[in-house]
Amino acid sequence: MPTRLVPVLTVAASLLFGASLSAQSKFAAPRTPWGDPDLQGSYSNKDENGTPFERPADLAGKNMSDFGDKEMAALRKTRRARAQAGAGRIGGSEEEDTGAGPSHWYEHLDATNAQPWFVFEPADGQIPAIPA
Repeated sequence: MPTRLVPVLTVAASLLFGASLSAQSKFAAPRTPWGDPDLQGSYSNKDENGTPFERPADLAGKNMSDFGDKEMAALRKTRRARAQAGAGRIGGSEEEDTGAGPSHWYEHLDATNAQPWFVFEPADGQIPAIPA
């Protein structure tokens, strides 16, 4: 009985796989009138506001893999507090508060950073020096 079942399962699997491939091949990405991919849309980096490009010195010795949900939540809290503190002096300095507006005007104050820094290769999070 099991020897008869193998060919039947093989045929059924190939039919399902073929059907999924034909369904995927029907998708056509939107194109501009001149034929290029249409990339129109609204894009924002709001949720990455405050994320440093390279690994900051205060996180030296850590890798991105060291940051789980708990560690990222603590990092977000610190970054939000720093952004909130600076919101009142946007356009000015610490000594010269510009009164730039109430902090709820600034959408970046509740950024939900997805990673601790952007450079992930090399593992030390620093851009290598360019040899002279």
